[in-house]
Amino acid sequence: MKFKAFMAMLLAGLLCVTAFSSCDDDEDEDVYGYQLSLELTDPGDLSTEHIAAFNTAFKQLENEFGIEYLSRSDAKKSFNESVPRIQKNFEALDLSNQKTIKITIGFFNTGTQKMDHSSVIEIKPKA
Repeated sequence: MKFKAFMAMLLAGLLCVTAFSSCDDDEDEDVYGYQLSLELTDPGDLSTEHIAAFNTAFKQLENEFGIEYLSRSDAKKSFNESVPRIQKNFEALDLSNQKTIKITIGFFNTGTQKMDHSSVIEIKPKA
């Protein structure tokens, strides 16, 4: 139960840091819709319950984020600012993993149907 409460708190925190900052779009740039994408690409030695909790939290975050309309340069800037904050939140989790956990975060461009920005976050075992 402690883990579920923490995941709820993590979800609320991530919603705050993943929100795009308001950016002034350059009038010469095309604007595209961007969707947040989170995936547990390597669960390490997480239990099935923890994996399910991560996947549920990811889907909730993606749904809450919705589609944000930005130029490519604004999306890149926002993505580059968000990844370190998101990684810090995940590193703060009180997990008992003995293997590195990998999470892929990305901004999916709905116009081109491609992942414009993507990064892998690693949660290393705590010593």
